[in-house]
Parts: sequence; C-alpha cells; structure tokens
Amino acid sequence: MERRTRTGPGMDRLAARSYASSAEACRGRECTVAARDVPVTLFREIPLVPFAIEACDRTRPFARSGGELVRELVRLLDRSSWREIAPRWLHLPEDEGRTGDALARAYAEFVYFEPYVQRYLFGERGERPERAPIRLFRRDDVGAVDVAVREPGAHEPACYRFRVDRLNLYLFDTGNAMLVLELRFDPDLAKRLPAGGGGRARQTMSLALALTLHERLRRVFPPYFAPFDTIGTRVPAEEGLVAPLFPIVFRAVSGDPARSVPNFTKDEDIRAAASIAHHREHHSPPLHPTGRRFLEPLPIEGYAAGIQKIVLSQMGDDRAFALLILGVEDAHAIDRSDWVRLAMADEAGEGLPYAAGFLEDFERRHCYDRFFDAATAMRTRFLFSPYAMALVGSCAPPEKSGFDFFREVTADHGRRHYFQLALVAYFQKNALLTLSERLADALQAANGDPERFEEAAEAIENDVLRFTHRYWFEDISAQIQGQEVFDRLREMLRLRPLYDQIAREVREANQVSGAREQRELARKAARLNRTVFWGLVITAATGFLGMNVFGEEIVGRVGIVSFFLVGLFAFALFWLFWRLPIEQWLDGGCDRRERR
Repeated sequence: MERRTRTGPGMDRLAARSYASSAEACRGRECTVAARDVPVTLFREIPLVPFAIEACDRTRPFARSGGELVRELVRLLDRSSWREIAPRWLHLPEDEGRTGDALARAYAEFVYFEPYVQRYLFGERGERPERAPIRLFRRDDVGAVDVAVREPGAHEPACYRFRVDRLNLYLFDTGNAMLVLELRFDPDLAKRLPAGGGGRARQTMSLALALTLHERLRRVFPPYFAPFDTIGTRVPAEEGLVAPLFPIVFRAVSGDPARSVPNFTKDEDIRAAASIAHHREHHSPPLHPTGRRFLEPLPIEGYAAGIQKIVLSQMGDDRAFALLILGVEDAHAIDRSDWVRLAMADEAGEGLPYAAGFLEDFERRHCYDRFFDAATAMRTRFLFSPYAMALVGSCAPPEKSGFDFFREVTADHGRRHYFQLALVAYFQKNALLTLSERLADALQAANGDPERFEEAAEAIENDVLRFTHRYWFEDISAQIQGQEVFDRLREMLRLRPLYDQIAREVREANQVSGAREQRELARKAARLNRTVFWGLVITAATGFLGMNVFGEEIVGRVGIVSFFLVGLFAFALFWLFWRLPIEQWLDGGCDRRERR
C-alpha cells in the first residue's frame, strides 16, 4: 500500500490527510489510523512447527530413549539436503564461514544467556554430536516462498515473494523436533522480479496485510472446512467442502529467488473428503504439501512409505507458534484493535476482535511496554499470546539512509536473542507434552503386566528427572529484559501448571508401583515366616530323637539310600500336585491382612 493512500472504511476525520500527518497528529493520545493506511517497513515471520519423534512399534514405547530416536532420524538426514550445523551458536546462515568482527552479533547472542543455558543451546567445547542435547540441521536449497493472501476490499489477491533467511531443524534428545522457517519481506527483490502467473509480487505492505499474513502463514493443517475457498469464492455444492484458512498460494522456490519467475496461480484446494479419508486411515491430520516438502526425506506420520522404524508426529493444533518482527514508520499510529490482533495473531478487521470486557486487562497480560510510551520516543513493544509472540516498533523505510535502531539492533535481537527465548519455552512445553504421552502409552502397553508396568514407570521417571535437571531452567538470562520476556512466555504457555501435572502423574504411577512392591515383600515375608515355623518344628523333633537317628550304624547304607529316594519321590509328588495349594496356604496370611 503506497503512503499516499488516504481513504478506507472506519477512518475518522484524519483520514483525508496523509499517513504521516495522521501519525503526527495522534502521538501522545489514542490513535485512530486504519491498518490499511499504516505502511510496513520491516516484516519477518518465524513459525516454529513442533513434532514428536515416535517409534513405529507402539507396544513398547518406553523401550527406546529420545536420544536413540534422534540418532535414528539423523541417519536419514545424512543422505538428504539437510546438513548438520556445528557449533550451534552459528545457527543463522549469514554467520557461517565468518570470522572476527563479522561474528559480533553471534557473540552478543551467546553471552546474553546464563552459562548453563549456553551449554544447552550452543554446545560445549569438544562436544560429541551424538551426545549433544540438541542437534541442528539446515537446508539451503529453498531460497524463497511465493505467498498470496486475500486482501479485504480488493478484487485481486496480494502476492509476495518472501526470502527464506533460515530453514532449520532442531532435534532434541527428549524425542522432539522443531522445524523453524524464517520469511523476510524484501522490497528490492520484488522490484527485480518480472510479472508471473497469477499476478506481480508487491513492493509494499500495509499493516492490514501484515496481520492477515501473520495469521495465515502459521497454519499447519486445516482446522475445519467450509463451502468457500481461500479467495472467498463459494464452492459448488457438488465439489464438497474445502479448507478456507490457508494462503491462496504457499509455494516453495528453489535456488536463487531473484532468478526465477514467480508463480501466483492459486494452489489446489485442500478438500474435506480427502482430508477426512486421510484422518480415518492414519488417525492424524493432513500436513500442508509445502510443509511436507520442507521436511523431505523424513518419514511423517500418515505419509511414510514402506516400513519405517520412526516417524515425525505432529504436535499442537493447526496454528504453529510464530514470532513476528514488524516495523512500521510510527508504532504509536497503530490502533488498539490492531494491537490486539497483533498479539492474538488475528487477521485484519474492523473494530475490536473481542468483547471490550474481555480486553480490559489486555495491556497488562499481553503487552510488555518497558520501551513503549506514547508520550515519549519509546516505540518498541512486545506482545504475547499462547501461540504467538510479536516484536513491533518504529522503523524507517529501507530506502532512507542513516542508522535505524529498530532495523539494525532490535530486529536482529528479535531473530537471535528473543528467538532463542521462544525456542526454549516452546521446547519445554512440547517436551512435557511428549513425556505425558509417553507415560500414558507406556502404562497402556503394560496392560496389567506388573513387571512391564514397573519398567515403564522407572523409564518415565528417569526421563522426567533428566528433563528437570537438564532442561527445566526458569532463570535463563542475567539481563532483566530477557528474563522478563522469558517469564511472560512461560506464563502464556502455562509451563509451571503443565510441569506440576506431569510430575504428579509420574509420582502417582510410582506410588502404584511402590505399593505393589510392598505387597510382594509382605507376601514373601509371610511365606518365609510359615516356612521357618515348620522348619523349627522339624528341627525340634530331630533334636529330641537325636542327630544320629539316620546314622549308618542304625539303618545302614541301604536305609540311607532308601530314605533319600523316598524323600526325592515325595518332593516330586509335591511339585506335581500340591505345590500350588501349599503356596496359597503360605500366602494366606498375607492375603488376609490385605483384605482387612
């Protein structure tokens, strides 16, 4: 949207002026500039898509540790376009191969965290990859993504070619994986692109389009189906229902994004009939085709061909957690309703998206305003929700010369420091959910077998103990701002209640196992007591008769052999016919005590 755009529904009397005049007029008070008239100067979208690495043999889900599952997955990655990145503090493509001053930003990111967090996130000196808590892989063959979304009030879709600045895969030895995709809006790239099929890549972006892109780009699978498609066109009844919430176009571009002609022809609709058939057969939702391409050649649940030892299983709902880094010319010009949409990752619209009473404490719960004040020059705001985080600030247009703090510093911290905060918090949530699922699967697989139950409980207890001591850190940085942002993320993800729930489940499972062990010990003690009693009776009787009652001078050698054979025959009869009744008699005292 050009800056000279002046009209649009929902605007007040300032709508007749230019955006710059409107923004200047509303500084220091509540702003009423419409989202379609707020130009975006910087846009980065970083979705984090979680997966669980699961063994295909679900009868013994606790038999293989998370580290073993990761090593199995690495063997598949070694023969693909993915390559391992070490050391992990060079996790961004622009850091690889650099030395000296060029690594100043990566160094600043490293020292931002506490030492034990540094060892977890970035590794230790001399660390062997197979023993690392995290293994990082990257693929460089996807250079861009063509995206088109519906623009409210317009006849044509808004088309963009986003640069892919990062396509990483994190593997955690808890049995979790995280796909990270970073998309960047580059106006200079759009200027050099020729017109392609379906339209021309746009060189500008409005806040309204940024909101819609933020909502659409994090969709992983269809949450529901409707009789209208991604453009908003009604689908004929005979064609059935389709998924309406995906981008009109979401297509990966290989190689150099400046050399290929964009293709914005509409993607094929994701139809309800095919999706439901997939769900009925595999009991898992269908993953978007572009998402499947990003993960090639890894086996994905519902799409793995042939016999596989492990699969990647989707976690969470249809909306992946997403980090948005957004720059506008004046952040104070954003209306409160659009702040709510930015926090909740909702598409553009008119008025408040939720009831006024529901949003009474919005600023307190969802905003971090240490550096945001309408009465001053502080114009950087953090926004949080359970499924998204946004870093929004005032940023000069890229063509404007000179140093811009938000573009050069804040946005870089967003994709480094704050990305790591989001990665750790979101990993903790998904690792806890994976532990909970493993516990449920293990206890179900035990199926009443006491030994397997104890094996399952012990394995999960070890996993939880290891998670607690290695990954469950609540203090992540000595920097006050970083710690406060991390605390907000943990609060939104409800990590503490989730951890307490998992710990309670494991504790209860161990209590059941411990109670069974106590009963077994009591039964053995009762059996021993009864056996000793009759042993004492026999000892007393033989002592009364004398210890030489079976001596050779009394019965002779033949008698001793006869006694031995008779005893052996009696023992065989006992083993064949009376063992079980005697065992029941020996256990009788313990069983009666249990019944009481």
